[in-house]
Amino acid sequence: MYCQLKNLRPGFICVFALGLFLFGALHVFAQGPITVELFEPSVPFLGGQKDIAGYVSGFITLLISVAVVLAVLQITIAGFTWMTSDAVGSVADAKDKIWKAVQGLLLAGVSFIVLQTINPALVRLDFINSILQGNPPSNATPENAGGGAQGGCTTCATIPAGVPVKNGICQGQVCQVDKGLGQKLQTLNSRLSGLPWHVTEGYPPDSNQHQNPCHYNGTCVDANLRTVPNGQVASGADVQRFINAAIDSSLTACYEVSNDSSRNSLISSGVSPDNVVAIPGAVPHFSVYNGSTRCSTR
Repeated sequence: MYCQLKNLRPGFICVFALGLFLFGALHVFAQGPITVELFEPSVPFLGGQKDIAGYVSGFITLLISVAVVLAVLQITIAGFTWMTSDAVGSVADAKDKIWKAVQGLLLAGVSFIVLQTINPALVRLDFINSILQGNPPSNATPENAGGGAQGGCTTCATIPAGVPVKNGICQGQVCQVDKGLGQKLQTLNSRLSGLPWHVTEGYPPDSNQHQNPCHYNGTCVDANLRTVPNGQVASGADVQRFINAAIDSSLTACYEVSNDSSRNSLISSGVSPDNVVAIPGAVPHFSVYNGSTRCSTR
């Protein structure tokens, strides 16, 4: 694919085509992330990402943003030429450049809308709020943070009877999950007999800030122990029991805490290091994934 910088329209077509290509790559790698952090958290779009899904999402947003900036710059320069030139040829050329830049803006807008409709995680723009507020963007989203997100779950069904679900979640709708995940949650519940727990986020998710697309297609849930007050860390024994029960149910349970101190304390009490993740600002809870995957940011 060759993007001609001399003419903006081919450039915007390339942006759209690359966006669709990267969207496909996102779905290929989302369930089996390769974790590597290449940029500091303060870097817009790509900062703080640790898996392929995050980098694809950030790169798509970066491409669209660059396209918009180039179009605005083109309109500004052409408009200045139009106002200051007396030559008929120069005015006509300026008009043509403005029209092409407007076409590019429209195409970039359509690209954004299409990707936002497919999956909101592809075009996350929360970095704008972070810049305005003077805070670095965060990868963590406390459970039940509110906001709601529209995704697509073609394989979803109501969470099976018997699986405990926290009241008031899933945007007030009937909570659903992928059918295969629902069956495994039933197995998990039977293996956790005597350890009170419940699902704290299913589909549709209550937050639209998740990085992992599984929250938007019903292939993962958040969960917590009902005996542990919100915001407190569960005991190492209970955390490890939940993790083991998940493994026996063909699931992966990742326990998220807000700092390294809490993580190290759990590890020292016997919790598997591979299943405990420290994410600044996270409310302690389990992220439960369908199948085997690595624990990383959400």
